[in-house]
Amino acid sequence: YIPDYQMIIDTKYKIIGDNSHQNFGNEMTDIYQILSYGIAKNCQNLLLIYPKPFGQIDEKNESIYLINSELIPDKEIQIKLVNLDITLANTA
Repeated sequence: YIPDYQMIIDTKYKIIGDNSHQNFGNEMTDIYQILSYGIAKNCQNLLLIYPKPFGQIDEKNESIYLINSELIPDKEIQIKLVNLDITLANTA
């Protein structure tokens, strides 16, 4: 627990990061959306969670964007994008 720590978390159920132009546009729309949430709530810590593509191994699982905005003065906004493995592991 960190006193006075705020974070906005948004989850998406689509795959990002295949470097296609269409996919990048979707990712940017998500970034603009969560950025507007952060500005509205005066929150600088933002997290977007996406499902990890099935079969993806040892690839980069997160990206971080740092943004300075006059709309949240004296704070650097951090947007973290994370690919989360949502598959069930075989424990047998």
